[in-house]
Amino acid sequence: MEYLDSLYGQELNEIYGLVYLGDVSAKKQFNKNDILKILLVFNKDRLLIECDEIGIGLKLLFNPPMLQNIKMDEFGRLEVINLSNAFDFLDFTGKILMGKRNIIYEHTHVGVSFGFYNFSDLFFINLGDELYIYNEFPQILLDEGYVLEY
Repeated sequence: MEYLDSLYGQELNEIYGLVYLGDVSAKKQFNKNDILKILLVFNKDRLLIECDEIGIGLKLLFNPPMLQNIKMDEFGRLEVINLSNAFDFLDFTGKILMGKRNIIYEHTHVGVSFGFYNFSDLFFINLGDELYIYNEFPQILLDEGYVLEY
């Protein structure tokens, strides 16, 4: 994951999510738990964050292609939505990435934390094959044995 070092000092320009929408009318009614993938767009590079294929770890892809909408017929659809101004992401858009920490559980890389110039952190964690996004690391995870390492 040395390629992540090249992101240091870059400004986070946009945040896109591949969001599960159960029906056509649900576009404005999704929540963070409906986000399956996150694409962070920096000045020069992109980083895709998603759960791995096994459902335990976190997968980070450097400079992937842009996300695509997926129609799943009666099961709904996956839609690419610009999240830059949604939820708490507005606090991070336009900020400079200063560092990262890995989140480890039982010797598995399950998450990553990004620290920004405004002293805010953004945590992405695979918890049971679902991508969870936090602004603070949940104390209960530390109590359960999750470790933040530099």
